[in-house]
Amino acid sequence: MEKIVTVATVSVACVGIVAAALVGLSRSEAVECFKWQRQAEQYPGFYLTEWQARQCAAKSIIISAPVK
Repeated sequence: MEKIVTVATVSVACVGIVAAALVGLSRSEAVECFKWQRQAEQYPGFYLTEWQARQCAAKSIIISAPVK
């Protein structure tokens, strides 16, 4: 019984760590998009790459810059 509780506790802890990492990654991607949004406003020749445009579209963050 003691081993079952230990395994269950470790499993729950691992799931929590993975979930926290995914939330942190999602937030850092949004922060990047907001940074690019500011740069698009400041720099006339600014453009996004395809992967940047996809990342920001997934976060519903609109950036007024061409995609190259």
